[in-house]
Amino acid sequence: MTFLDKYIVDKESAQDKMSRVNYEKQRQGYEPIKDYPRYLINDQLTVWDTKLDREVNPQSKKSRSGGLIGRQIRLNDINGKRYDLSFSYLVAKQFIPNEDINKNKIFHLDNDLENDTVDNLLWINNNQQQFVQLVIEPEFEITTTQPWKIRRIADGFEPSINQKIDGYMQVTLNNRTYGLRRLVALQFIPNDDPEHKTQCDHQNHRRSDNQLTNLRWVTVSQNNLNKGQIHRSNIEYVYVDVIDDECIVVNELIIKFTTYRIPAIEEQQNILIIEVIIKAGT
Repeated sequence: MTFLDKYIVDKESAQDKMSRVNYEKQRQGYEPIKDYPRYLINDQLTVWDTKLDREVNPQSKKSRSGGLIGRQIRLNDINGKRYDLSFSYLVAKQFIPNEDINKNKIFHLDNDLENDTVDNLLWINNNQQQFVQLVIEPEFEITTTQPWKIRRIADGFEPSINQKIDGYMQVTLNNRTYGLRRLVALQFIPNDDPEHKTQCDHQNHRRSDNQLTNLRWVTVSQNNLNKGQIHRSNIEYVYVDVIDDECIVVNELIIKFTTYRIPAIEEQQNILIIEVIIKAGT
């Protein structure tokens, strides 16, 4: 048998194997995934690769800032090209009918971006605001996108969202006043450490900017660090709990914008004097 003959036999065997696995799995309740026929999925959302005859698991996906943005799964299309797909979008496209082409975005009803069960997903129009029930005040509902609107479910009353003197936005519900940033974060932003990350922080320091990408859960110390930084757009700031032994640590808060000249170690070591500008925490 020549190499070409063996290649053809192996290729045919692989195709036969895929057909057999496909047949067996469909008898077990699996169905082909739309646009990715090599893969099957069942109502428990288990994905099966018929070519390799094994399960394919979605993986958690995080943004550059570390926030969870959902789950992704890696599949090959009919031409063998590899794609990283939103698992919630794949599930919705497979199991949830959608006759409105304008509804092209997936919303998680319980705000858990890793809960991709069919009854937790909803097709929404990206240009049309949708309301969901508030977690912290169930008598009210809030829009899923900016500009944020809150209304009472019973009669549609919309309480005013006001800006405080310090720049923060707030709203009063049932005689209780809430910071808008906190309401939005509790509703839409998963907290991977609720015991310690108890504060909500504006990443860009603009207190009226309450879009989801600008909010994050932080610890008290992280929030204080962020308040005290002189942030510049061309610098990436990273908060750490442990620092390198070679770092110079300034432990005291100094008057804003005071300039200091610190001799680094000893002059005889020919180390240049460092000029440091320190801004006190606010």
